[in-house]
Formats: sequence, C-alpha cells, structure tokens
Amino acid sequence: MNTLIMMTGLALAALGVALTALLGVRTARDNRRADVPKRKAPRWPLVFAALGLACVVAGNCFTVVPTGYTGVRTTFGLIDQESCMPGFNFVTPFVQNISLVNNKQQDIRFTDKIWSETKEQTVVYMENVTVTYQIVPEASAWIYANVENWVEELVDVDIVSSALKSAARALSADIVTDRSVIETEARDLLQAALDGKYGDNRVVIKGVIINNMDFDESYNQAIAQKSQAIQEQQEQAIRNQTNIDKARAEAEAERERAQGLADAELIQAEAKAKANEIISNSITEATQRQDAIDKWNGELPRYTGGGDVSFGILDAAGPSAAQPAG
Repeated sequence: MNTLIMMTGLALAALGVALTALLGVRTARDNRRADVPKRKAPRWPLVFAALGLACVVAGNCFTVVPTGYTGVRTTFGLIDQESCMPGFNFVTPFVQNISLVNNKQQDIRFTDKIWSETKEQTVVYMENVTVTYQIVPEASAWIYANVENWVEELVDVDIVSSALKSAARALSADIVTDRSVIETEARDLLQAALDGKYGDNRVVIKGVIINNMDFDESYNQAIAQKSQAIQEQQEQAIRNQTNIDKARAEAEAERERAQGLADAELIQAEAKAKANEIISNSITEATQRQDAIDKWNGELPRYTGGGDVSFGILDAAGPSAAQPAG
C-alpha cells in the first residue's frame, strides 16, 4: 500500500512541477507582449506538487507487514532487535526502513547423493532429500542481523549432510532404510545442529523426507546371494523332511502289516491249540477202543513166532466181536 501511495505522490508532484514550469513560461512570454496586460503565473499547479510530496512522505511513514512474515526495522542501517509483527507499522520517513522475513514453513531440496555407512560399516546413500524448516517470528531480527545470506544458506547442505550421515551411522543395516526411523533420527540431529549453530528456538525443523535411499550395489548383490542361499536351504530342508516323513510312513505301514500278520498267526495258533485241547480232552479209553474197531478190516494180524494175538484184538474190540456170526 505504501508503495502505491508513494508512486501516486511522485506522479502528482511531477505533474505539479511540470504544470508550474509550463504556465510560468507561458506567463513570461505573454508579459513580453505590449498589447497584453502583465500578470503573475498561476499558483494552483503548485498544489499538485505539494500534494504529491505529501503522498511521498506519507508513504514512507508506515509499512504493512503481511501475515506469515515479520518485519525487521532499521534506523540508518542500525537493526532494531525487536521484530515487527504482521499488520500496520509506523516508521520515521527517510530515516527508518522495515525489511520482511518469511516465517512460513519453507522447503529446501538437496538432489545430490549423500553417502554414509551403517553401524556395521555397510555403505548406504540418500538422495533427493527435502528439509522443511521455519524461522521463529521472535528470532527474525536476530537471524537478519547475524546470519549472512540467510535467505539461501540458513539451512545449508553441509549441516544437512552431517545430520544424515550421523543418523545412518547410528542405525543397523536391517533398519537403516526404514524411512520412519532414519527420517526421525535425521530430523532430531539436524535440529540439535541448528540449535548449536544459531541458538535454541530460532530455526525449527519441521521434517526431513528422504525420497530415495539404498545400499551400495555390492551389498545388494551379497544380499541377493544370501537370499538365494537361504531359499535353496529352505527348499532342501523341505525335501529332506518330505523324505523323512515318507520313510516314517512306509515304516509305520510295514510295522502295521507285520503286526497284522503276527496277530493272524497268533489267532490261528490259538485256534489250533484250542482244537487240540478239545480233542485231547475228548479222548478216553472207550473212544480209543471204538476207533480201533472202526479201523479194523476183519482180518487178524499175522505174526511169526509163538502166541496167538487174536484174543488181544478181540478183547480190545469188546465182547461183541468175540461172538461168531450166525
């Protein structure tokens, strides 16, 4: 706004000066003529010039600081340590000036690779890193007075690289590429570094984003070979276990088959023994004599030597066998 007022004032002042000069020349020329009464040059163009100068002075009496910014007041180059808050701020014309400091969240990007190593000294790199930071409003005047080229180099690549490398070295290889871990660690280390450089609560790190992070190619190859070896080992273990299970199943089947045969033989033997026991218990002297009679063909045995055995047979056959037929 003050710029517009000053531009308007300069335009009015220039117009007033131009009209004053033009009318003054015209009046002087007319006064040299004998047939024209002499008169003075009009004063009203000076009103434009005075109004224009007043606008220029008024435009230098204040500065409007927009939202999201703070102002740093300087008096003949001397910086006021108190920051000007957003809004309407008065200044002494042509003596004081207010410069703006951006207090919004700002992003700074680093596209180059930043190399580091893990706790186990495994090489790793980070690239396309974005750092989001914010200048604390109350610290604007201090930053303006003490940090050279603060617009471009307040958060420079060296301090960011140092924080990222330290964060990687504090982590092991199995978690270093976890963005939620490495980015949080890097943010905390970067905040500590900036606090040590500029003082506490002057520059706040809002976040660190690592868009790409990976290990050195040789490490990736080693990981791939290890993964392949583990996979092959697991597959072999599965095959071995399958063979073991198959052998166990076959052995169990053979055991059950042998047990079945043994049980069958036992049952058969027990049945045979039971039959023999029944037969043995059923044999008496009478049954033996009857068996002999049933098997006799009616002929007497013939022996060489003395003695007649017919009576023994007849006796064995019983009294009925001794009776003559008839």
